[in-house]
This record gives sequence, structure tokens and C-alpha cells, in this order.
Amino acid sequence: MGTLWRAGEGHVKLWFSALGFTIMAPVSKGFIVPFVTKLIPESLAKELYLPDVLGYTGAVVLVLFILLLWYIFAKWNEKTGKFSAL
Repeated sequence: MGTLWRAGEGHVKLWFSALGFTIMAPVSKGFIVPFVTKLIPESLAKELYLPDVLGYTGAVVLVLFILLLWYIFAKWNEKTGKFSAL
């Protein structure tokens, strides 16, 4: 949505971005997605709904645990700068 908004404001580089997306979206759906789908093993291709597997409490705890790990990693990286681009 942001690209279309800014393209409408007259940002020429976003015109090209929107044009590229318009051209590549059907190409991706027709060629890239089927190729990648064939690479994924059948056992990994099924959908998974966490509350069905872990229950709602387990799913919320798992997501909060992942967020906590991400927060700890971000704080550590803020101090050390090991994974920073700058």
C-alpha cells in the first residue's frame, strides 16, 4: 500500500517498483512458487495450528518465549554490534 501511495504522490522510483511488482507477481506465481513447492518435503508442507498441537496456553507460552529470546538477542546485539550493518 505504501508503494502505491507514494507512486501516486509522484515518486518516479516507486512507479518502477510498482511496475516491477506487477510484472513479477504472475511470473513468481507461475514459475518460482511451483519450483520451490517441489523442493519442500511432503512432511513439512502441511499446515500447523499451534493451539491444536500445544493448546492455547502452550501456544501463547511458546510465542512469548520466542519473543523473549528475540529481545535478549536484540539487546545483546545492541551492546556488541556483532550483527549490525553499521
